[in-house]
Amino acid sequence: MIVFVCGPSGIGKTSTIEKARLAELGVVTLRASTILDQLGQPIRDLTTSQSRENQEALFRWLALRSTRGDDLLLDGHLVISTTAGLQPVSESEIAKVPFDAFIMVCDDLDPAFSRAKAKAEQISRAEFERLVGMEERHAEHVAALLGARFEKIASFDAEHLRHIIVEILGR
Repeated sequence: MIVFVCGPSGIGKTSTIEKARLAELGVVTLRASTILDQLGQPIRDLTTSQSRENQEALFRWLALRSTRGDDLLLDGHLVISTTAGLQPVSESEIAKVPFDAFIMVCDDLDPAFSRAKAKAEQISRAEFERLVGMEERHAEHVAALLGARFEKIASFDAEHLRHIIVEILGR
């Protein structure tokens, strides 16, 4: 099983994943930013070409990692904020990994925007709203394109996330 949990920075992805206690189910959680950092890739103030290079490096690494047969959950973004604006992650890069599902974490915009600003994200309210919409549409589109499951869950709804993962695992 390989699942991509997505949503903009500050939406509550990591907190939701941590509260779901997925390690108890044998699921290995991977953070895209941590992987990129370990690969020596930049993760802030990216140009469009750096974002593309990151996508290539991340999905190449993940495709290799997926051959071990572990149950994996990737915590990341499907739309990247670059110095040139918002850039959806390439469908061809995503398709290198056999994802079973894409789960979009969402919340009311006001608290999510406040959390994003607290994380030092340099984004306007209008841009954040646009990012949330793009992220959801791209997740739904890529899931359909790859024949994967698409789900939308509320921020911090760890039980819902855990239920979806249990369903996918067939337990």
